[in-house]
Amino acid sequence: MIIKLAMYSVKPERVEIVKKVIPEFVNSIKQNEPETFYESYNYEENSFVHLMKFKTREAEEYHRNSEHTKKFVEIIYPECIKPPVFKDLEEVK
Repeated sequence: MIIKLAMYSVKPERVEIVKKVIPEFVNSIKQNEPETFYESYNYEENSFVHLMKFKTREAEEYHRNSEHTKKFVEIIYPECIKPPVFKDLEEVK
């Protein structure tokens, strides 16, 4: 299992646009990647966290290269204050 966390903050005046785009992106993942676990959270008004779990490296690669991810990146990245930070996570057992 590959577990990743993505964190970013957007320009305060762009929060509403981002809040509209995120659910559309998550729905695209659910439709096109049914085995991918994906949740998004908002904190500190203009900051966001995305938690994702992929069963295989191939599934992660598919997600990264998918059209819905490319579209999301094209919309979100210009609205970010700094580039998003990605972290690899390991489950504590």
